[in-house]
Amino acid sequence: MLIQPDGRKYYAIKHPENVSWFQDSDTDIVSIVNPMPGPWQAVGKVSSHNKVLVLSDIWLDVDPLPHRLYQNEQLKFTARLRDKSSAVIDPHFLSHLKLSARLLPLSEEESSTAFRWIDLGLFKDDGAELDEVAGDGEFTLALSVNAPIGEYRLQLQSRNAIAIRTQEQSVFVYPSPMTMAFSETDSENHQVELSRLQLKSQHDGVVAGSLAVHVRRRNPDLTVDVQQGLSEPDQRDLNLLLSTGDQMGLYHWSGWAYATDSMTQRELVFVLPPYYQTVLRSIVTPISPEPFFSSYVAMDNSASLPSISMIVLMNTTLLLLFGGGIMGKRRWDIRQRRFQSSLIFPKD
Repeated sequence: MLIQPDGRKYYAIKHPENVSWFQDSDTDIVSIVNPMPGPWQAVGKVSSHNKVLVLSDIWLDVDPLPHRLYQNEQLKFTARLRDKSSAVIDPHFLSHLKLSARLLPLSEEESSTAFRWIDLGLFKDDGAELDEVAGDGEFTLALSVNAPIGEYRLQLQSRNAIAIRTQEQSVFVYPSPMTMAFSETDSENHQVELSRLQLKSQHDGVVAGSLAVHVRRRNPDLTVDVQQGLSEPDQRDLNLLLSTGDQMGLYHWSGWAYATDSMTQRELVFVLPPYYQTVLRSIVTPISPEPFFSSYVAMDNSASLPSISMIVLMNTTLLLLFGGGIMGKRRWDIRQRRFQSSLIFPKD
């Protein structure tokens, strides 16, 4: 329960419209628009673990983002929630806080009231993925620009059950300055399958010698192997041969490509398109001729003349039966064709 300076009481289930109240098993988060000046009181169960945290000027602080973005680019940046100039690090407040990123095409904003946002992700301060430390008040994000070419309004918004803070800026999504493609290639060694990853600069969009790639290959037994490559100092393209292992099954390649933007000198990171390859090959086990030769000699020495004559007689009988069956089948087919032709009536 909250008590205003004038004695009016507010409850989680009963409060005016300028009050928002979120409650769970161990936390109450209350937001009051234009609170009355003066001393407020919080009334509840008394415990050494209870405390009251007052946040009066919360705002979202976001690292500046470049105006020029590229398709399939992955941006790493940091956002944090601040109370005046200090970062908000209260675990009860942060545990319910999420940060969302989305794009709105400016052309649709001007022409229609039904905005169609492009969601880029939902993030938490939980130490997962690129978020470095859980509960430190900083959201470290990997923002993947999966959007068509055009001008957008980028919106970053933090929210919990009662509080929303938003930062917006205009950005333009350009075509990727390089192409990235996997392709199959012939291999002289048939024990492995080869593929090729090709990175090529578009219209000198990246600095010569700045291309690099980090590829992860997931094998059929779910183990992972890593392969890397660098372009030559004077080259704006990169060719990397990728080989499968000696296992049969499905292989999956993924990873990242790196380059430097020729126009802005900004370091770029791109997510490689996923690539799959199924390997189905017969396993040939070499047979040593020595055991076979030894068994043949032993059989030759132990075989008697009557046994060999019996084997020859049985083989001859089988050949005669097989040949007779074939001749009988042919005669039967000829009789059937003659009978069917006799049933065809002449045309008028």
